[in-house]
Amino acid sequence: MDAVWCFIATRPLIAMLAYYANLRIDKFKYFTRHAHWLDPLFQWDGPWYWSIVKDGYSYDPDTASNVAFFPLYPLLVKLASFVIGDTILSGFIVSNLCLLFAGVMLYKLCEGEGWGRDIARKSVLYMFIFPTGFFASAYYTEGLFLLLTVSTFYFARRRAWFPACLLAALAGATKIYGVLLAIPLGIEYFGIQSKRPFVTRRKPGRDIFWFALIPMGVTAFMGFMYLRFGNAMAFVQTQVHWNRVSLTLGATYESLLRVNRFDQLLILGSLVILAVCMGELLMRRIPLSYVSFIVAVILLVMVSGTLVSVQRYVSGLFPVFVGVAFVAQRNQIIELFITVLFSMFMALFVILFSSGYNMY
Repeated sequence: MDAVWCFIATRPLIAMLAYYANLRIDKFKYFTRHAHWLDPLFQWDGPWYWSIVKDGYSYDPDTASNVAFFPLYPLLVKLASFVIGDTILSGFIVSNLCLLFAGVMLYKLCEGEGWGRDIARKSVLYMFIFPTGFFASAYYTEGLFLLLTVSTFYFARRRAWFPACLLAALAGATKIYGVLLAIPLGIEYFGIQSKRPFVTRRKPGRDIFWFALIPMGVTAFMGFMYLRFGNAMAFVQTQVHWNRVSLTLGATYESLLRVNRFDQLLILGSLVILAVCMGELLMRRIPLSYVSFIVAVILLVMVSGTLVSVQRYVSGLFPVFVGVAFVAQRNQIIELFITVLFSMFMALFVILFSSGYNMY
C-alpha cells in the first residue's frame, strides 16, 4: 500500500505541474507539438518510441534512426493501444503501471532483505520523488526497466533462477544496460561477498544454464536488425548521431567539457549521488550484487562517448533509492533535507522538461 499511496501522492502532481508549466512558460526551441493533451510530458525520446509504435523500425545510416531504441516498451505500448485506442495515452499508461508495480516489488524486496519497513517505505518514497524520477511516468522506458530490474533481484535473492534470468532477458530487450544484470546475478549465484570478492561459496549446478537466457533480449533484437536491415549492429552504429559509441574515457570527458554549464551540473550532481549511495551501501554491508549493478551500468555509460542523460540513467537504478533510504535513516534532519531537496528539484526538472528545455 505504501507504493500505491506514493504513486497517488506524486503522479497527479507531476501531471498538473507539467500542464500548468505548459500554459505559463515560453517554450524552448526543442519543444515538440503533437496536438495532444499529453504534449508537456511527451518530449525528447518520447516521439522516437512513438514512431516505432506507429510505423515500426526504420534505419538510415546517414541520420539518426529509431533503431537506437529497444523494442519491448514500444511493443507493450502497441499492444495496449489495441485496447485503449490512443497510441500516446497507451504509452503513459504502460509507463505508470510499470512504475506502480516497480514500487510494490521494491517494497517487497527491501522487506525480504530484512531491512525493515522503514527502509522499504523510504526506498519507495525516494523512487517516486527522485529529481529525475518523472521520466518513469513519461513516454520512456524507465518505468518498465525499473519493474524488470527490481523483479530480477527479487527472484535472484530467492535463488529462483528461471524467472530471474527471464526477467533479465526482458530488461535487455528494454535497454542495452539490461544485459549487465548478468553481473549481479552471477554474484548472487556464486555467493560472492564484498568481504571476499574473489571467493565463491557455491559450485555451479544445472540451474546455471538458465543464465543463457540473459543475453536473449539483446540477441533477438540484433537478429531482427539483421533480418530487417541486413545489419545486426544498426542499433549501435546509429548511436554516433547522438555522439555515443567512442569506448574511451577521454572522449567522454571531452564531451563533458563541451556541454553547457547546466548539463555539467546535472551530470556531476548525479555522479555525486551515485558515489554517496554506493558508499552507504558498502558501509551497510548490503549484498555486493546491488553495488555491482550500479558500477556496471555507469562504467558502460562512461565509455559511451557522452555523459549526457546520465541523470536519467541514475533514476533507473533502484539500488540508488535504497542507498538514499539508508542515508536518510541516519537522523530526521537528513531525512527532511533529502525529501525537500528531491521534491524541489523534481518540480524544477518537470517544468524544464515540459517546456522543451535540455532535460533528457
